[in-house]
Amino acid sequence: MERSKTNDVIMHLINYGSITPAEAVKEYNLYRLGSVIFELRKRGMNIVTENIPFVSKYGTKSRYAKYHLVVE
Repeated sequence: MERSKTNDVIMHLINYGSITPAEAVKEYNLYRLGSVIFELRKRGMNIVTENIPFVSKYGTKSRYAKYHLVVE
């Protein structure tokens, strides 16, 4: 398999079951994880999004996406 950011995300999902934008940046220097997830879904991968709430260091409530590979 040729090395690409898309393949990196596929392997991460297979090996760990989920990925967050922070992990994608840290591990793969990938800043557009949502775009890769969109393409993987178009290819037929069953990936669900979990919205994780958090409070920023400035006290603002927000959330980030955690993508999970659904294995049947």
